[in-house]
Amino acid sequence: MLTNKHKAQLIIVMTFVLGVVVGAAGQYLFLQNTSSKPANANQEQIDEMARVVHLTPAQRNEVEQMLAESRQQYQVLREQMRPQFVAVRDATRKRIHSILPPEQQVLFEQWTRELDAKRQQKEKEQREKEQREKDAKAAASAATQSK
Repeated sequence: MLTNKHKAQLIIVMTFVLGVVVGAAGQYLFLQNTSSKPANANQEQIDEMARVVHLTPAQRNEVEQMLAESRQQYQVLREQMRPQFVAVRDATRKRIHSILPPEQQVLFEQWTRELDAKRQQKEKEQREKEQREKDAKAAASAATQSK
């Protein structure tokens, strides 16, 4: 049977763990919503704008260039903010670690390593996807220019 002291400790630990999970999920969703829109979503937006505003081909090319530049600026901002996300995550982990007994600390450290590995894998896959999309776009552009 749990004593009141153990119940209180368990509630605190669960609160912090929930905070880490919510923070990690929030960071994931933020990064996904700002960086992983499918390439065709951007193309659909440009197509709609061209149709509604009656863009000429020259204007469309300029708009596409402007949007590509803004995507690069967004990426720079995400990279600048990343250390702040990491600092909050690391500080929270340290706080959680400090209230756990040694046997739970080991489990918590293992869990966070696995979580980090999953996040790094997703980030790697996202970078590879973005590179493939960039390469495909460059190849399409080169094919269009050679005609």
